[in-house]
Amino acid sequence: MAYPPESQVRLPLLRFAKDGKLKSVLDAEKYLSKRFKLTNAEINRTKKSGNERLFLHRVRWSRTILKYSGLVSDPKTGFFKITPGGLKILKNPPPVLNDKFLSQFPEFKKWRRRKK
Repeated sequence: MAYPPESQVRLPLLRFAKDGKLKSVLDAEKYLSKRFKLTNAEINRTKKSGNERLFLHRVRWSRTILKYSGLVSDPKTGFFKITPGGLKILKNPPPVLNDKFLSQFPEFKKWRRRKK
């Protein structure tokens, strides 16, 4: 089972939110699993701990990184919404929203320093 790298989930996740409406992480998981053509087995595979689906974890983590980059907000648990900064990125998106690209955002750099 091959999942897309987490960095490759970020841009499609941001595009999923481009209409500016509040989005559910679970709806994002469904959308992205179709986009990446994951099988039911891949979608339902759990982490080794068994307490969360692996792809859902990847989607949540991508949302968290986008949040700490200032590209989405999470006004409600389990939901997110694109920010003006996220919409700006979508006007001329890079091929991938990797850490190197996100390092241009002070919020991301601050979060990465704090995380270490």
